[in-house]
Amino acid sequence: MEPTRRLAKRRLEQAIDRILVGPASKRSAPAVANLRRTLALIGQEKRFLLFLFLREQTHFLTDYEIAFAIKDQRSNVVRNLHAFVAEGLVTPRRDPDTKIPSFRMDARVLEELSDLFRPPNSKSFDTAAEHELSIDEVCR
Repeated sequence: MEPTRRLAKRRLEQAIDRILVGPASKRSAPAVANLRRTLALIGQEKRFLLFLFLREQTHFLTDYEIAFAIKDQRSNVVRNLHAFVAEGLVTPRRDPDTKIPSFRMDARVLEELSDLFRPPNSKSFDTAAEHELSIDEVCR
C-alpha cells in the first residue's frame, strides 16, 4: 500500500500547486474554498456514488429515475440532490407541463474537478470511458 499512498500524496500536492500557480480566478480564496466544499460534499460514499452516476448522464433525470437506476431509496436520493443543488453541483429543471423537477450534473463543476485531478501536461478528459483502465493495467 505504501507506493499508492506516496502516489496519492504526490498527486494531491501537484493538484494544490496547480491551483496556487494557476490563473488568478482559480487561486482566489473563494475558488479554493468552493472546491474544498465540493470535495467534502462528494466525499460521503452515497453522494460519491450519486455523483458518479450523474457524471455519466447527458440528459435530465427525475429523482425517481435516479433512485431506480442506482437502486437506492428515493428519500436518500432527494436529500443528496438537495445538497448537490445547494452547492451548485447539479442543475435542476422543472417540466413546464407536469411541474416535476429533473436534474443533471453541471458541466462546469465536472471540468473544475477534472482540472484538479488531471496529471500535469495532459490533455483534457473528453469522456470517462476513454480513460478507464482495466484492473490489469491498474495493478501493474
